[in-house]
Amino acid sequence: MAARAQTHAAVFLVAQESAEIVGFVLGSPARQNDGSGEIIAGLLHLGYVAVAPSRWGGGVASRLVRRVLDEAPMLGYARVQLWRHAINERAKRV
Repeated sequence: MAARAQTHAAVFLVAQESAEIVGFVLGSPARQNDGSGEIIAGLLHLGYVAVAPSRWGGGVASRLVRRVLDEAPMLGYARVQLWRHAINERAKRV
């Protein structure tokens, strides 16, 4: 487990329905100083969660984030944070 805790792995997951990509999530190690500083051990920063507009409201983003939360501990992350614009109401619901 100690080796995993020191991992600086990025996370990239894709949601696919049939042959169509309908969403993705991208996470990377969180950093101090608004992303320009040292890595914050154990904290995964989700910078992108995107879903095709035709799939909005269908739970795609929630399923992607749930999968990240399930896999984060195996990659050495104890916490996950989601970055969003203050006006992004949709992101508040994820």
